[in-house]
Amino acid sequence: MPFNHLLAHALIPGVTKARDLGKEAILSPESGEAVLVFRLDEDITREHLGIANLKCCDYLFLFKDSNRTLCIFIEFKGSDLSRADEQILSAYQAICRKSEALKKLWNGRVRAIIVSSLTAPPKEFDQFQKRLRAEGIEL
Repeated sequence: MPFNHLLAHALIPGVTKARDLGKEAILSPESGEAVLVFRLDEDITREHLGIANLKCCDYLFLFKDSNRTLCIFIEFKGSDLSRADEQILSAYQAICRKSEALKKLWNGRVRAIIVSSLTAPPKEFDQFQKRLRAEGIEL
């Protein structure tokens, strides 16, 4: 099961932010909330997820409060965004779509964030959003 490996090997304890390429994504929990941060883009983690030969997004935030649980995939990019959606999709499919039970559990609870050094949304943004929404991911 993907979460067994994530908890045992990819969890970054005591951290609620991800960093790469000089950028950060921070999700600071408030009272009654919990945030777990997992580093996904490691060879052993991709292997355990069954995507050893694919690109994968950088991090996964798992957010929980009393009303909802969210799975938030994070991809850091410089100026080349050409494969950002593919990287998010490969991780999402390996973690949230492996079985009918997982599909049902994560339906409507998946988000994606692309952190980039670009100051304006790229022309690919609408295409990324369309492809991710077709899979049930809100960008």
